[in-house]
Amino acid sequence: MPLGGMPAARVGEGAMPAKEWFTAAELAEFGLPGLPTTKRGVNILASRDRWMHRDRAGRGGGVEYHISALPMTAHVALSLKFAPMLPP
Repeated sequence: MPLGGMPAARVGEGAMPAKEWFTAAELAEFGLPGLPTTKRGVNILASRDRWMHRDRAGRGGGVEYHISALPMTAHVALSLKFAPMLPP
């Protein structure tokens, strides 16, 4: 096991997160570099920069943004956050 007692993240094909679509609330909550920390702020940035999005299914509606639409620093941080971990 690597230093710090945490399992190592996979490299290569495992680097993409299993989840690819995120709501503005989720993105704000993650506190990613280069993104606002409020739902409203994320929605304003996404609208201004014309991020790829889709209608959110389920209760409440809204939209979800694709990870590829995020600024590079946020994309990388989110990919690392959701990278599958190796079993202990």
